[in-house]
Amino acid sequence: MKKMRQLAIFAFAVGMTLAMSAQASTIVQWGESGGDSNIVSETQLIEVSGGVKTTFTAGRDSTANPVDPGYYTNVTAGTRSAVFNLSGDQRWGNRSIKTDTSGANIEVGQNKEKREAMIVWEDFLTTDDQLTTLAIEVAKSSAASNGVFRFLIQKGSGLWYASEETDLTTSYSAGTATNAADLTWYEYTPFSSAAVTIAGTASTIDMTDITSVGYYFYVDGDGNTSWKGAKIRYFKAEAIPGPIPTDKTIVQWGEAGGDTTIVAASTNFQNNVTTYTANQVKSPPQGDSYYSNNVERTAVFNHASSSTGNQKAVVEDGGGDFIGSGKNADTYRAMVVWEDLLGSESKLATLATESKVSAVAPTGTVYASGDFYWIIEKNTGQWYASDATEISAQDGFKSIVVEDASALTWNEFTPMVSGTATVGAPVTIEMTDVTSVGYYISMTNQPIWNISDGVTNGTKYANINTQTRYFKATAEPGPVSVQLIQWGASGGETDIVTSSMNLLGTAGTEAAPYYTTFNEGITNSPLGAAYYPSNTDRSPLFNYACGAAYGGASVSDGGTGADCIAFGKNQANYQQMVVWNDFLIEGASLNTLGVEIRGQNAAVTNEVRFLVQKGDLSWYASDAFSYGNSYTPIVENVADLTWYEFTPLSGGSATVTNEASIGFDATTNIVAVGYYSDQNNTNGAYQASNTRMFSATGLVAVEPPPAGYDGWAIEKGLTPGVNDGKTQDADFDGLNNYGEYVFGGLPLDDTNIGTQPNFIASGGKYVFSLIGDNTVVAYVVSTPDLVFPSWTTNGIESVSKTDGVLSAYTNDVGTAASELFLKLLVD
Repeated sequence: MKKMRQLAIFAFAVGMTLAMSAQASTIVQWGESGGDSNIVSETQLIEVSGGVKTTFTAGRDSTANPVDPGYYTNVTAGTRSAVFNLSGDQRWGNRSIKTDTSGANIEVGQNKEKREAMIVWEDFLTTDDQLTTLAIEVAKSSAASNGVFRFLIQKGSGLWYASEETDLTTSYSAGTATNAADLTWYEYTPFSSAAVTIAGTASTIDMTDITSVGYYFYVDGDGNTSWKGAKIRYFKAEAIPGPIPTDKTIVQWGEAGGDTTIVAASTNFQNNVTTYTANQVKSPPQGDSYYSNNVERTAVFNHASSSTGNQKAVVEDGGGDFIGSGKNADTYRAMVVWEDLLGSESKLATLATESKVSAVAPTGTVYASGDFYWIIEKNTGQWYASDATEISAQDGFKSIVVEDASALTWNEFTPMVSGTATVGAPVTIEMTDVTSVGYYISMTNQPIWNISDGVTNGTKYANINTQTRYFKATAEPGPVSVQLIQWGASGGETDIVTSSMNLLGTAGTEAAPYYTTFNEGITNSPLGAAYYPSNTDRSPLFNYACGAAYGGASVSDGGTGADCIAFGKNQANYQQMVVWNDFLIEGASLNTLGVEIRGQNAAVTNEVRFLVQKGDLSWYASDAFSYGNSYTPIVENVADLTWYEFTPLSGGSATVTNEASIGFDATTNIVAVGYYSDQNNTNGAYQASNTRMFSATGLVAVEPPPAGYDGWAIEKGLTPGVNDGKTQDADFDGLNNYGEYVFGGLPLDDTNIGTQPNFIASGGKYVFSLIGDNTVVAYVVSTPDLVFPSWTTNGIESVSKTDGVLSAYTNDVGTAASELFLKLLVD
């Protein structure tokens, strides 16, 4: 027999995608209403090896079903859902598919006082994921005095929900289709160590992004231990196409359930960092030994912990490689942060992780527990932590999913300094302008008595560590942060002036007398090329007034330090105001204000307030902030400040009076911003202020990019109406734009046409990758002859994912033919 060979040139016939119909289609069906006697010819066991699993594991369906050849052989492929997953409270007892006069049924039961179990389908017949109806025909055993069932669903976030209870009888329930949206749903935790959890309060959810469906039952017998269980002969779920979500993954490390391809062997990362420093790479070097395949993954992370040494590694593990950080100690704290986000979206939407804590004594007893916090950084540089979620070593990897990050309670957070981080008071924040995301875990350990090494009168601690095998954050297009004003920089700039330059005085020259009365609409910062020569993306022009006509008013050369706006005078009260009205970008709403300021010499009190001027030319001053003789960075969200009516300096003095009226909005219709400083001493000695940075940021509303191909075309730089058509080939590499999209290529790079199909001869497998877009359908076609080809469809792959990420698919071509040519067609 000739060896099958791969087609030398893969012809990609790429056509326009057809609009999907809104008519409901069947996504799951087992059995038929009224019974189907042809599913098995004789009773077959399910969960043969080891009995029923008492801890539910997703994707374990290949071992949950009968493996004998007589199971579900008489139906057209793709019309029934033979493959399911089973978990329950007891390992043994009856677990079978059998046929009786009412048709074949799945039966689970045992001679116990009670019995409960769940059966779910995770592989859908179609790609539709907006659930419409559910139907079931289920009955309890005669010895069960009481019984109920609930429908189950799982959403793409990983969260499970159970419907309200429906009583079971010994007769099959009517298989009437029930509108899923009309049911009441409760959060549900699948079996873990033989127990499930169902919330007492209903959840408000929609029926989109459904990834699993099924049912749960509970029966008991009022204390008797006769045989009790439940059986179903029919289950059906229907759905229509759901909307393609606009949320984009901005961080993903690992996969839900574990990814074993991140490292081939455990790989250490830096273990000596107890103080967090921004924009540092603490993860292992990326390459062949760590995250060699990092498409749509965030391999690079930052890390700090309470102790150096011991385990700080990405650990190879059969259950999923994980980020491990630990120490032999009674307590341990660690934070892991991703700062390099995948997209520009900065309005945080969802968060998900699978994390655990672990500490094992020599006897094997598990001791550790801890608190898990989500942490985020906003563009102001301020950090926030969520409320804690308790995790215990007994939980194993705990799945924590947040479908709406804005619904969390957020608290002030100070990242790790010398091994200690601080979770502070609750605050109200928006999920916009998020620049870093991650987690912080604080763990405690119980001592173990260790005599194996001869220690008989001391206390020792096992290694306590945190392990994270999956972390994901998504964001939605939100307002984009833009710089409105920037003078100087945080930490200082030294190239604003090469020698000190006085501000303009009332005579129009850089000299006293200086302005003591604020004049609207003028610029009195220094003049000439020597002032702020490198001012790209900077705001050199400002307007000022100060408390003395004669004194110091300059942009001072800081030498190797920071250049600054400097005022000084020997008098008991000395005030200054500096404002900018030449915004770098127009049309934005004001978001944050920042200043770095210090006092000098004899001032007893130094206070600074932010200033805004509205379009009607009225002025307002914020709350006062104290500052000392060292530079104090102050960055605030404008909407969080309290604002007061303000009268600018006149004759060297300004006034702050009444609080602004209810409904005052300091974010819109702003025409000028700045700061006002008020310094006081008791003896009239010299006092001064230096400002090395002033900043204002704004928000510009951005329309969400189109989903699917249209959004991809914009992102990849194709020009609308010129070269962005699906059938066009923008880079003339032989693959049209839609093909580049589907296979992960670059439409403007003729050297990159994305992934290519691969034939695995030993198993007759045809492997290819497709973009996560549920409008994509791929056809594997084959012919034994290229001279007179007769193409036949070997397999159809309808993409169900909507994440915009490439995923691999396999078609079983076989090896029976002596020669076969393959082609992949995509709609």
